[in-house]
Amino acid sequence: MRILIVDDDVDVADTLGELATLLGHSVTIANSEREGRTVLRVQSPEMVICDLNLGDGTGEEILRLAAVFHPDACRVLMTAASGSISSRLLSSGIAQRLLRKPFGLDELRSLLGGFSRERLCA
Repeated sequence: MRILIVDDDVDVADTLGELATLLGHSVTIANSEREGRTVLRVQSPEMVICDLNLGDGTGEEILRLAAVFHPDACRVLMTAASGSISSRLLSSGIAQRLLRKPFGLDELRSLLGGFSRERLCA
């Protein structure tokens, strides 16, 4: 699966990217909202994993753009925050799945491993 990871925390993005690569996926990393917007315009990810809080914007904007440019891509909100924002994004369909920080390898495997896009994000 082609995965775009957008997180301004370089260590988190790189670690997540390495784990996803080890699980057999092709990964592109963007470390800002601006970089994420650029990648969404030139690539066709099958999954977008985006942190809620980015240094130059919000993950909400990235996930909204992903829904427009790549409506079949699975949109995953990654956040340590709990509460109304993540609930709103999930209930509105802007995000289809939630990856709560801190997460472990089991959660990542559950998200990425062995699921078809239809089963995972339908």
